[in-house]
Amino acid sequence: MSNHAIKMMATGARHLMNEPAAAIEQAGTFLPWYMHNRIRSLVLPWEQKVWGQVDGRSQNPRFITIKPTFRCNLRCSFCRYVSNGQVFGKADYFKDDEWIRLVDEVAPLKPYFSITGGEPLMYPGIGKLLRRFKHHGLHAAMVTNATLLERKAEELMEAPPASLQVSIDGPKETHDQLRMVEGTFEKAQRGLALLHELKSKLKSQAPLVVINSVITGDNYRNMPRMVKVAQELGATVLNFQHFWFMTPSMIDDHNHQWGDCHAMSAEEEGSTDTHGVDADELWEVMQQTQREARMPVTFYPELNRQELHTYYNEPKEHIRPRTPGCAWLQTAIFPNGDVSPCFNHIVGNIREQGFMDIWNGEKMRSHRMRLAQHGAYPVCARCCAYFRYD
Repeated sequence: MSNHAIKMMATGARHLMNEPAAAIEQAGTFLPWYMHNRIRSLVLPWEQKVWGQVDGRSQNPRFITIKPTFRCNLRCSFCRYVSNGQVFGKADYFKDDEWIRLVDEVAPLKPYFSITGGEPLMYPGIGKLLRRFKHHGLHAAMVTNATLLERKAEELMEAPPASLQVSIDGPKETHDQLRMVEGTFEKAQRGLALLHELKSKLKSQAPLVVINSVITGDNYRNMPRMVKVAQELGATVLNFQHFWFMTPSMIDDHNHQWGDCHAMSAEEEGSTDTHGVDADELWEVMQQTQREARMPVTFYPELNRQELHTYYNEPKEHIRPRTPGCAWLQTAIFPNGDVSPCFNHIVGNIREQGFMDIWNGEKMRSHRMRLAQHGAYPVCARCCAYFRYD
């Protein structure tokens, strides 16, 4: 059993002891959904081998990432969406009725939704979208920088997502420096304080608050201090996310192999790199953090010491080579309705077709068949979706 699974069980046990009625009620809806998804993961290699190489079809999506806006009020130094300019002031909000139609269509399939962006709390219709999830009994997770949470907390709590993943990359000074906007930490702090106040008032266990901290050369030595930060912010779990690379060299290698059918541009995608990470020191800091923590601490992806060296020192090398599961399990949908399973590879638009017609449409099936027959793309090596099989 993985450390991540053990920590999830420990968290659940504490929740059961502290709030038994609420925990049992949540388990009644969550466990059947979770077990269904675990079974899907177990049969995925068979699905890839049999269907993937024959016609590229897939069963229903496990989860759908929706980006209601690319806009963001921060300018994070390590973000490729800042690098390619997507976050800068575009009026790219999706129309409410289009999101609602999508949710209504896929609701019988019971996927879970990940709401990200951009900064999703900048989307004016976020409350309406969350209420639609609740109407259908769907699980949703939201990723946010929490700087607008103080303004949006009451609306959020009308139909709270199952979890809120809050991006905090260090104590106040470090966080504000990396996020490139002064006062960012304090805004998130005030927003989370109000959220916890409302949760207590409404006797709501949702949303579960996860502090997510991106590992960079500027902040990894602060990991032990982040435990106290996460506790003070009321988090249930502290997750450290290894940095996702998208180097120009990776894109060049990808285009050399797949430029005829899935061309990429470093300028359009936004390239990223990281500097200053000593893998040996990072490993020791990670071990220290877990030893001293008095709360669940996870790392994503989970890497052993040798894999950690490879991850940061040889970014083009694949960790645990395999056929990516992302194309069979999930896809992203952009503010203009484009459906994109991989780095701006557009396979359809929900303004023009039903989502399930796109899910097993010609372009999506061709994408799966390439992966099934030839393995991972060069750009898969440090992509979050490559590691995600939960």
